[in-house]
Amino acid sequence: MFSKELVIILSQRSWQALSGFITTILATLYLSPVQQGWYFTLLSIASLYVLFELGLTSAVIQFSSHMFIKLRWTNKGEVVGENHQKFSSFFFNAVSYYIKAGLLFFVIIALIGYFILSRKAVSIESNFNWKQTWIILVFLTSLNLMALPFVSVVEGGGKIKEVYSLKLAQGILGSIFCWLALVLGAGIWCVLMPPLGAIFVFLLWVNIKKSGLYNVWLAGHKNHLFDWSKELMPFQWRIGVGWVSVYLMSQLTVPIVFYFFDPVQAGRIGLCLAVAHTVGILSQSWITRNVPKMSQAVANKDWDLFDRIFRRDFIFSLFFFITTSLALIKFYIWAIETKYSVRLLPVDLFCYLLVFVFFYHINTSFAAHLRSYKKEPLIWLFLIGALSTIAVTIYAAKLHSISWMIYSMCLVQAIVVFPCAFWMWKKHNSLLRTEMIGY
Repeated sequence: MFSKELVIILSQRSWQALSGFITTILATLYLSPVQQGWYFTLLSIASLYVLFELGLTSAVIQFSSHMFIKLRWTNKGEVVGENHQKFSSFFFNAVSYYIKAGLLFFVIIALIGYFILSRKAVSIESNFNWKQTWIILVFLTSLNLMALPFVSVVEGGGKIKEVYSLKLAQGILGSIFCWLALVLGAGIWCVLMPPLGAIFVFLLWVNIKKSGLYNVWLAGHKNHLFDWSKELMPFQWRIGVGWVSVYLMSQLTVPIVFYFFDPVQAGRIGLCLAVAHTVGILSQSWITRNVPKMSQAVANKDWDLFDRIFRRDFIFSLFFFITTSLALIKFYIWAIETKYSVRLLPVDLFCYLLVFVFFYHINTSFAAHLRSYKKEPLIWLFLIGALSTIAVTIYAAKLHSISWMIYSMCLVQAIVVFPCAFWMWKKHNSLLRTEMIGY
């Protein structure tokens, strides 16, 4: 039940939960309600990087998993084995894509963020230089975006423990930087600390433990054995639509509240949504740990193993989500009676956010399972769900009702996306393996 990979994944995501809780407490102590709203809004807009990453991380992991059936890593991160030259070509293409995406993200999102944030700039303390903070945040996020292919190929190559140890180190250093910034009175500048810590740890890791990846990258420039447009793009754009849809459904709420209401309300919903998503992230650990194994089981047509892995991990993830949510609700009921209640949504709205994330977790688990076939049949459903969520959320916001915004998000997930996702998951799971057996 608890493999080494699962332990390190749970450790990394448990740290996310614990550090998020500590950050929340420190934010209530050292940030004003207005600053709290800016904090979560800055993070939400910066997470628009998914519109440029377009699901390539997941695609790189899946393709690496399939390729590594006949490959292995050396101690310094080089690749040896059959067809290693094609892998080098694949990796070179991935790095090139991410560099271009990072540059585009920096330019475009910096401008979009400026437009959204400048409309509420008068609501924050005059001593806060939000423009400078925003530009630096976008720059650091773009650097972390460019680092993703190095981490993704290592994860796809089966080094789950190493990758999540890296992510854990990034989270620890970034959190410590953030806490120090808050305690020392840096205010909203604390938002820069997590991406700064992440890029610092990544550079140490890639140069000390995985310097051979540079050779793999450069070797890929010398050959054209991997046809990116034919082999990966048909898969990637489907994942990309799915990832963009997931972002629109789960992260766009805070900027909408910031735009139609005020930073204080954005801070309340941002904090509660962050806590709810943390439960979902922890629950996804059971699914994440065996993504390479599921992909390899599909490649080997070992359907019994494939079904057994997913069924077991999916059940454990649901059990964890439900039990953790119940404990969290009990704590929330206590917290709402304290002086920090002004930073929180009412208890019923927080429960609805947990329900929203619960169905979101189920739907994304179905998508991860089907993705092992290198297919993405749920993308159009997720896109419809995302557009529907945005439409009803903006409509509710115009009516000045945060309650109905949350009700609408929950209803779209529970009565539209989930039933359709379940039906499509069962249908395509049977259809895709039938096609592979015939092939």
